[in-house]
Amino acid sequence: MLLFAATGHYPYEGPTWQAVALKIEDLATPPDLTDAPPELVPLITEMLALDPDARPALPEVTERLVRVIREQGLTALQAKRRLSVATSRSTNTSRCRIRPPLPHGSSLMREGTLVHHDRHGSDHPTRRRSPLDRNHAPAR
Repeated sequence: MLLFAATGHYPYEGPTWQAVALKIEDLATPPDLTDAPPELVPLITEMLALDPDARPALPEVTERLVRVIREQGLTALQAKRRLSVATSRSTNTSRCRIRPPLPHGSSLMREGTLVHHDRHGSDHPTRRRSPLDRNHAPAR
């Protein structure tokens, strides 16, 4: 999440979740830290360690982030604003990503629409009905 917040992209990308999982497990494929602020690269690298025991605990992450903010001569609010501006800039110009397919029978909300993923790999949008809709009849 820190990498995405700082850069607008994920450490590994691929056309499917399986392709991404293979990249994560492949020690020869390092995470993509392009555009990560140099002062955050060591922390992000540690946070992405395959071995959970090698990852820093949340209190350490917080402490190190506070140290980076102070070393930059920023307040927390200034750091948040810079991060927001940098992320919005990078996500507007970032390369196209393919959304991993949902498992069969699952659904998710997208812009007020329930999207159901069927066994054929198709998404079927269904408008959410409000109880205030005139044509809405309660299900029996």
